[in-house]
Order: sequence, then C-alpha cells, then structure tokens
Amino acid sequence: MLKIIYGKSGSGKSLNLYNDIKENLSKEKIFLIVPEQSNLNAEKNLFEHLKTKSLFNVEVLTLSRMALRVLNEVGGYNYDSLTKSRKSHDNL
Repeated sequence: MLKIIYGKSGSGKSLNLYNDIKENLSKEKIFLIVPEQSNLNAEKNLFEHLKTKSLFNVEVLTLSRMALRVLNEVGGYNYDSLTKSRKSHDNL
C-alpha cells in the first residue's frame, strides 16, 4: 500500500505518520520516503516518537536511494557514473 501524506506546515502530518507507523510496525515492512536533506532527521524523530532503540521493520529512504534499490532488485541496472575526467577523456 502506498500512502501519501501532505498538508501545510503544522497540520500534524508527522504525528499522523508516526502514529500510523506505530500501529503497523509489527504487520509489514514499512518504507518511509523522505526528501534528500531530511533522512537523518526523519530517523531521529522516528526513534524518539516510537521510543525504541532499533527499527527492524522500518526503513527510511530518500527518493534517489529508493530508486537505486528498486533498479538493483529488478536487475539489469549498471550504475556507471561519469566523472569530469572521464567525460573529458571520452571526448578525445
């Protein structure tokens, strides 16, 4: 199931999300997808709200990390990044 929570600042999105995670923690694997800059903060807040020292069934991922994970699991993905030096070498 995919659940998207959106709303203006201070409307209780995070509290709603953490309560949802708490209710479903033992039922299924949960992936929390957060913006690139919010990964560590989201994990910290999740630990504090759930009052636990480990999260076995919850994984906090950024969108780019989730995309890489999906591509690696379906196979056939070869991550070949081009550095500036390689780009200039290939143009010779």
